[in-house]
Amino acid sequence: MKRICLFTALLLVLTVCLLCGCGRDDTVPEGMKYASDPARDGFSLFVPDYWTVTQNGIVCGAYVSNLDESNVTAVFTPSDAPDAASFFEESTGRLEKLFSDFRQEVAGETVTAGTEKNAKSGYSFVYSGVREETTYRINQILVPLTLSGEEGYFVLTYTASAETNRTDSTDYEDNYADFEKIVQNVVFGEQTSAPAPSEPVVDRHTPAGMQLASNSKATEYRLYVPLSWTVDMHSGFTSAYTGTDYPVSVNAAVYYPEEITSTAEYWIRYKVTPMAQYFDQLQILTDSGTITPEAATEQYEQSGDVTGSWTRLQVGGCDAFRYEFLAVLGDTWYRISHVYVINQSFFDRGLYCLTFTCSADSADAANAAMEAHAEEFTDILDTFTFD
Repeated sequence: MKRICLFTALLLVLTVCLLCGCGRDDTVPEGMKYASDPARDGFSLFVPDYWTVTQNGIVCGAYVSNLDESNVTAVFTPSDAPDAASFFEESTGRLEKLFSDFRQEVAGETVTAGTEKNAKSGYSFVYSGVREETTYRINQILVPLTLSGEEGYFVLTYTASAETNRTDSTDYEDNYADFEKIVQNVVFGEQTSAPAPSEPVVDRHTPAGMQLASNSKATEYRLYVPLSWTVDMHSGFTSAYTGTDYPVSVNAAVYYPEEITSTAEYWIRYKVTPMAQYFDQLQILTDSGTITPEAATEQYEQSGDVTGSWTRLQVGGCDAFRYEFLAVLGDTWYRISHVYVINQSFFDRGLYCLTFTCSADSADAANAAMEAHAEEFTDILDTFTFD
């Protein structure tokens, strides 16, 4: 079973939508592997072979292991900021929302990112902050970049614990050499080779018209998606997507939240709260319309529930609860559906989360995309099973 720490889960909450692929070809540096899809993302991100790639799309990334949550994320962000300083301030502001006692340690040192043949100048910022009683250190590298005629910034972020570990060091220090190697091996531009897509996996259990999107050797469940979708089974997360410009995706993961007594409590603490801090705007869909995260939190604190915010389902023969969001980040709108599946005992077996995400250039278009793929989402839920 893949055990995903809550901080890593938090980072993944903030990277909903399109997948990043991983694979191998002749352009891969020795001892490393793909953590991006160059043709889609406009850059090649490579991480050490022993790191686990996260498949979350507009933000690609990887983390060290289930015992060491040190991680990197990378994304190209189009920007019409009048100057670099304005973009840096915006980027810092987003990070500041995720941490308490947030401090800047290094401000804008000039760095070089990329291989020798296509190296580019950028700026390095180092911060520290506290999340869930743990102090983290963050090194963010921002590189001005133009992709497909669009100006913006390549943002590479390294996050790791700054707490003293068993070796009298910190995870941040222990993995920093890997981060430097990642920075040195970035390849900018769409000319790099993308990993070849995997052939659909169909076994004797696979329903007609579907393919297996999970690794039965690493998970206790089977997630099936339509044959027309793209699947990558090389990471600790189970993911698949369809579409390109505005993709539709599904991912599955299991969480082990501590001191949680209900899905509503988990939803408020680990989904609503961090998502509200990160997105420019977040709406919670209920039976009677939309409500704000603040209103949902207040209602939960008063009654232990948020009226009309969830739908009860049966998924894999187990009780499940579905929550809906509408969010906007920059110029992109996201319609997000979280389905929490309780397998037998909540505490003994973990909380399984299936996330469906549709992205578009407007709220109406995001809602329309969710509606257009509703039948596929239903098929995915109906065929989800536990081994």
